[in-house]
Amino acid sequence: MPVASSPASSAPASATSTPSATSLAKGPQKQSLGMGQTARLAHFDVTLLRHEFGKDGISVGWKVRTCYTKAHPQQNADGTTRVSTDPWSVQVIDGEGGTHSVWAKISEFPADKGWEPPYPQGTIKLGSCAEGWIAVRHENPDLQFQALRYQPSDFGDVVTWSTR
Repeated sequence: MPVASSPASSAPASATSTPSATSLAKGPQKQSLGMGQTARLAHFDVTLLRHEFGKDGISVGWKVRTCYTKAHPQQNADGTTRVSTDPWSVQVIDGEGGTHSVWAKISEFPADKGWEPPYPQGTIKLGSCAEGWIAVRHENPDLQFQALRYQPSDFGDVVTWSTR
């Protein structure tokens, strides 16, 4: 369950900003964004809305929104596309003297079901959005989460949001 948010996470979702170069994305994008900013990709708009830590000190959540904005060749026969936590990873540093960071897939951590609503695992229609919390229990209070990355394997995009 979320408790306290970092100062940057208190920005309302409507206060998103995006570099102008991303407005007309045609090919794979590589972007570094801040909290509340939207990556406007060829087929999706993706936003990190909030980042919070749980009271327990061993859980962390990221509230994200993925909108399906333009049809793509790999979409399902019914015109939907899949959304899941698969394209998401987090940059982690061991705070006990470590300075080397690693990227870990969200699936490498146990999911924390206490964050509502959870990010959906399923399909969405063109023009629709999926929004919810991707939350994990990392079970090590020394871990520091530096950034969140969206990197779907089908499109070549790499979008990183700093959570510091």
